[in-house]
Amino acid sequence: MSALVKLDQLTKHFDLGRGQRVHAVDGISLEIKRGETLGLVGESGSGKSSLGKTLMGLHDKTSGNVIYDGEELPRHYRAADFQRMASRMQMIFQDPYSSLNPRMTVGEIISEGLRGKPLSKAQKQQAVGEWLEKVGLNAAHASRYPHEFSGGQRQRIGIARALIMSPEFVVCDEPISALDVSVQAQVVNLLNDLKTSMGLTMLFIAHDLSMVRYISDRMAVMYLGALVELGNARDVYFQPRHPYTEVLIASNPEPDPVTERERASTTIQGEIPSPVNVPAGCRFAGRCPKVMPVCREQTPALLPLVDEDRLVACHLYSQ
Repeated sequence: MSALVKLDQLTKHFDLGRGQRVHAVDGISLEIKRGETLGLVGESGSGKSSLGKTLMGLHDKTSGNVIYDGEELPRHYRAADFQRMASRMQMIFQDPYSSLNPRMTVGEIISEGLRGKPLSKAQKQQAVGEWLEKVGLNAAHASRYPHEFSGGQRQRIGIARALIMSPEFVVCDEPISALDVSVQAQVVNLLNDLKTSMGLTMLFIAHDLSMVRYISDRMAVMYLGALVELGNARDVYFQPRHPYTEVLIASNPEPDPVTERERASTTIQGEIPSPVNVPAGCRFAGRCPKVMPVCREQTPALLPLVDEDRLVACHLYSQ
């Protein structure tokens, strides 16, 4: 299976002035294969959303490259670049409230990307109605405003807005984190169904590891701007290799409340360090239960494990 998206040492730093920089994304290299869903997980502040937005051109790249279907994308996007790539790459945003313009009707929001298409007003209205039906809403809702809908319905509107462009690749930036648990499964199942029917390639960013395992083919684990583990989603979830992945998955709550109450606390110790002052050596060394002296001195490379389809950045496997 060929790669549709390639990241080559992608880096995004935010300048704070006085020589200080936020290391949001630090030299990420990975491939997203055509037709697969790659799940991206990590704590808040690990750089997941910054990676997705830099990939999409919403943030300028500090260094490195994004290669889409063999084409190197520009470091700084201009309006013409967004227009050209809109029918190929789209993004579903995290907050279903702030991502929809409250002054526009649902029909105007969903059809906004069709402005440059040679379609009549009636054809655009028909397309909007069809997509509202596809995402589980009513075509008559096109005349309503965002405030008239629940969070789950707003997220469905955001999905319709992105997919009406018939893209090949979609970045889903925590599309379920702002939703009630009862609605999350509905949105994930909807995305799964649309992926199958449209042949989509997806980068699915989320906190809920069990949900990421369910929807993803492969899982990437990110910590403080760097990739620490990458492999088959089921293997990473049930047989984690990096100590950070182990404690991250162990801290995932059990669905059975009795089991959850009885099990020992597995909270990750300490706080994620500041991305302004990134520590030397392994970024997880200050919180790692398996830390060694070398971890505080040398930064581990992301290397393949012997006899496993897995990449891990840890000195436990490089010694």
